[in-house]
Amino acid sequence: MSHRVFVAIPISDSLQERIVGWEKDVLKIPVRFLKGKDLHVTVLPPWYVDDIANPEKILKKEASKHGRFTVVFNKVSFGPNIYQPRLVWAEGTTTQNMIELHDGLSKAFHNSDEIRPYKLHLTLARFRMESFPTFPIKKLEEKILWSEDVDSIVMMESHLYREGASYEIVSRVLLR
Repeated sequence: MSHRVFVAIPISDSLQERIVGWEKDVLKIPVRFLKGKDLHVTVLPPWYVDDIANPEKILKKEASKHGRFTVVFNKVSFGPNIYQPRLVWAEGTTTQNMIELHDGLSKAFHNSDEIRPYKLHLTLARFRMESFPTFPIKKLEEKILWSEDVDSIVMMESHLYREGASYEIVSRVLLR
């Protein structure tokens, strides 16, 4: 049986609480918010594997090469771009640490299908592009200052359902 997995940075409870507070106070549009446990920063996008054990070994080996660092999010906007909005996400500056982590994992997992450069983002909500014309706002540029100390990375399995995806952590590896 194939598993749809990806590598991510888990989001702390404290940042989850800030996000939920922001959503309640600011965003009044019909979107499907990600639940606390599903919030994450994607480091390496999903791919399919038959056996989860082998990727876990690779994840541990690659994680041992990287130290802890902090990511900072400074803006909430529609994503992935203004021409095809289907997400609400928090954006931040993509640091050298993130690029090195992404590139190392991409090489280790032979996962180089992605042609776009890595962009730090945290998906907060999803919606259908067809719904966008009915939104009361067409531009979202909310300034924020959220930070997350990154001390681990996780391999997550994506479970796809009609009402949206749910994610399960299958392995957590500490950064040195």
